[in-house]
Amino acid sequence: MRYFRIVITGVAVIIGLTYLTIFPRWWQQFFGETYQGRPGDNVSVRRKTSSEKENKLFTTLRYDDEVIRSKTINPMNKKSLPWIQRYYQLLSLLYVGHVKNGSLAYRAYEMEKQLRVDPEAYNYHFYPQSVDLDDVVKAIQAGQPSSTNPINNPHVPVLATPTNMCKVGSGSGSTYDLLVAIKTCVQCVERRMHARSTFMTKNLWGGFRIRFFFVTGLPPKSQPNFFHFDGINVSFPKGRYNKIGWSVAQKNLFSESFTYGDLLVGDFEDHYYSLYTKQLFTFRWLSANCTRFSKLFLFLDDDFGVLPANLIRFVQSLPSEIRPSLNVGIRFQNQFLVRDDRSKWGMSRNEIPWPIYAPYFAGAAFMLGKDVLTDLAIGMLFQAPGRIDDAVMGITMFRLRYPVYTTKNFSHYVDSTADMQTKVCAPTTYIDKYFDWRTNSFRQKR
Repeated sequence: MRYFRIVITGVAVIIGLTYLTIFPRWWQQFFGETYQGRPGDNVSVRRKTSSEKENKLFTTLRYDDEVIRSKTINPMNKKSLPWIQRYYQLLSLLYVGHVKNGSLAYRAYEMEKQLRVDPEAYNYHFYPQSVDLDDVVKAIQAGQPSSTNPINNPHVPVLATPTNMCKVGSGSGSTYDLLVAIKTCVQCVERRMHARSTFMTKNLWGGFRIRFFFVTGLPPKSQPNFFHFDGINVSFPKGRYNKIGWSVAQKNLFSESFTYGDLLVGDFEDHYYSLYTKQLFTFRWLSANCTRFSKLFLFLDDDFGVLPANLIRFVQSLPSEIRPSLNVGIRFQNQFLVRDDRSKWGMSRNEIPWPIYAPYFAGAAFMLGKDVLTDLAIGMLFQAPGRIDDAVMGITMFRLRYPVYTTKNFSHYVDSTADMQTKVCAPTTYIDKYFDWRTNSFRQKR
């Protein structure tokens, strides 16, 4: 009889728990409704019952690395949380269905597809944190504490700097009309020598105050040729430095820096997927050291060049008051993300869920004013390190509310001498085809 009672009691407990789980409405009036975040949301919301005086939401939210615990959120108080977090909360409450597991950006994108009137008005503010990047950057610039911690703040020691650049009393004047940073690779010596013997020649610039320098890292010790990112598997050819060896490549790099005094070298491994680190390193160094000396900065790949006379006219045509806030380049707009899991441009939906990138500059040639440069240098600290540096910079500019501007003076392609005469920046193969550096004049039209 005793065992029978134990069995009956156990069955009753199981039935009771099952009933409470499946039909919870009758007991929620005593405890208040509990809205559990959908799978992957990491959001749990408890609403007070109608018998309580104030309609507040008591929440525990976790947004990736950013944790807000035991926050009391009053819907009538718009300053309780940054707008982007309140917006995510609104999506979670309105969304009908189940959000798939994934990154914060992926979950927000999935909810917006159902809820927004225009689902193709993509909202890149969720990449990768739910923070108002514009507000964060403005607070830091004003000397106020940041509301969130950086997620991409690598320590990159400076191993070599351009000689007497951005220094008071350097002998070349205390200010510049333009500073030009050329992104290069360790082994791209021939491209650097070509630049030095052509458009970097001092006698081409007259009284225009310009300074060129190259930016690179160190040769990778391990010479990586295989990379894996969230389902993306990419292979590169082996043996970049096998012919001379890692130590010789590094020795040659610093010897070149000593000889020409035009290299900025950071302590990071230089390979295709360190381009974002190179960009962040360059922006931070220029922002910290050179914004007092120049209002304008031009960024080039080492297979691009400039036409001196055209660049001088272009810069001098810009009113001084707009130069600090200028951004202009070769605009990439409506560029679809590559979903090929073996492409070097491949990107998973969990990393960047939107099918199209935000408008962005082609990394080959773009110009920034000092204010934009500094905003990016700070904003990139709160941006996920991206494998496609120029595309991710476009997302950062979107989050900073900067429109992206373009000019036909910067181009990937030139089809004639007449076309070249309108260009400021272009690939060196086209410049060499249509411009004679020995005579500093355009070749005959063809």
